[in-house]
Amino acid sequence: MLMGRTAPPLPDLAVAGPRVAELIAGRDPVVIDAGPGAFPVAALAGDLARRGRRALWARLAPYEIDRSSLTTLARAVVPATARGSRPAVAVVESPDEHRARAFLDELDDLSAVDRPSESRPATVVLHRLPGAHGTARVVHTAASADELTRGLAGAMLADVPVEYRRQLTLAALLGYVHERFASFEPLLADAATRPWSVPLEGRWFQVDPAWRPALAAQTPGPLPVSAVARVVGELVDMSAAEEALEFCLDAACPGLASDLLAELAPGLVAADRTRALRRWLTRLPAQEQARHAPLLARLGLVEAAGVVPAPRPSIRQLRWWPQRRRLSAPPQRRASRRPPEPAGARAGPASVAPVETPRARPDPLTVSVRLLGAVEVLLDGRKVEHWHGRVGRTALAYVLLQRRRVPPDELAGAIWPDVPATTARNRLHVALHRLRADLSAVDPRPVLVHEQGYAVDPDVRVDLDTDRFERLADTGDEAFRGDDAFRALTAYLAALDCYGGELLAGERDDEWALLSREHYRVRLLDVLGKAAHLAFDLDRPALAVDLGQRLLALDFCREDLHRLLMRAYARLGQPQLALRQYQTCVRQLRLEFGLDPAPATVELFDQVRCQVPV
Repeated sequence: MLMGRTAPPLPDLAVAGPRVAELIAGRDPVVIDAGPGAFPVAALAGDLARRGRRALWARLAPYEIDRSSLTTLARAVVPATARGSRPAVAVVESPDEHRARAFLDELDDLSAVDRPSESRPATVVLHRLPGAHGTARVVHTAASADELTRGLAGAMLADVPVEYRRQLTLAALLGYVHERFASFEPLLADAATRPWSVPLEGRWFQVDPAWRPALAAQTPGPLPVSAVARVVGELVDMSAAEEALEFCLDAACPGLASDLLAELAPGLVAADRTRALRRWLTRLPAQEQARHAPLLARLGLVEAAGVVPAPRPSIRQLRWWPQRRRLSAPPQRRASRRPPEPAGARAGPASVAPVETPRARPDPLTVSVRLLGAVEVLLDGRKVEHWHGRVGRTALAYVLLQRRRVPPDELAGAIWPDVPATTARNRLHVALHRLRADLSAVDPRPVLVHEQGYAVDPDVRVDLDTDRFERLADTGDEAFRGDDAFRALTAYLAALDCYGGELLAGERDDEWALLSREHYRVRLLDVLGKAAHLAFDLDRPALAVDLGQRLLALDFCREDLHRLLMRAYARLGQPQLALRQYQTCVRQLRLEFGLDPAPATVELFDQVRCQVPV
């Protein structure tokens, strides 16, 4: 979890803020309706500090809608070392008052374990909804309000570099800046002087919600995937994967979000975070949802495109609860302090109505891939013409050749073995995002899926030239062992037709590719040698010459092939070529190994020279 979400703001003692601290002596929360950035949180922190009250701060994220996630946040707000100390004031910033109160219940239950005799600590709920009262209403409804904030931001950022604007856009989407983010390092130099920066404890800065739309608009057009992936990698290293997932969706990078969701999904299901999981799934576009078909089925989302979350309960539906608690006597502590919920309160973002009739499954996609020679990918016969670099093709080739589910760290390490893990993971996210874009330009159906690792979609039919080459070579070996020369030669020739060149010719020289490349090269030499001998035995000397010359171009010291060519030339009535082949054999053996030809080769030379049938 991103610790900036629990960092209290630094107290502003110079400004007389709202004297909320005087109102929190009772048990009931003080609810404050305020638009984004409309409430002076630093002044509130200063008011609490002047009274010696410790503040516990929590900013609820939109996806924290499951009880387990609220419990996790409560434990982060009140560390075990701080429990049992003097009661503090809990301040909750949330766009949903109902979830804020559910979080306070979790915080109350956590405190009850350490202080059974204590009642709930004094609490303040900053309820931030669009269209609230006061300044927030003006910000959200006035026609010139957006122009005002954008204009101010544009004027203050008129002379800054484009990269600074881009980093500011990323920070606005995330909502926080810290020195641990290398991506935001230029922003920290003047963060304290910018009006949109709210300084927090622990050297965190929050981007004021009132400024976030204006700052997010500083970068027109889509954000570079590499920049988004860099921030995602830093968030993952900070154990803030859920914040990274939300950030990807806000930054309009659904491919990266889909990869992260595939990694997080098993843990979310185990932790009973299905409501948040459904929320994230419904935010993905249909193409990315298709990659999570098993997960959608498990959650009851038969047709994701038809899933519409139920509306959030309005503030009027929930307003009855505080008055009821104020008028009643303090209840006795019991196992569960959670109040009864009004009808419809559970109908939050997780209330999803499954579609009764599933969508007809499309025809399976056929992916034909050539890896032996220049890489070529065809989707249902249509060639992928445009590629964003070679790394995506390399990643696709690795997954195809492994024939199993490949963990992300293994895939990143194979492509960038000498690069730090964080950097390699960020590069992998970018490469796979571009790979999906390249493939989607030809066919929108997914090819790779990511669920605890990368693998080919089980609904995809893969036609791989390496598989055909191995299969035909095995068929030839089987016939060769069974003395079926004609069938063996036919299979070997078909295998050779599949071999268009060395594996991944013209691609990156990665170590894993070199090992696989050598495997197919050795297999090719074996097929060529057997096919050449079979062609000669079946009285096809011209074919034997062609196959033998092809093999010697790869391994020129095969003395048995030199003898085979000498016999084939002699049988074709070209003894001069047979004698020249002998001279080539002698020269290669002496240059390479300093050896003379074997007696069998010299004897064959004498027979050809004397025109003895061979």
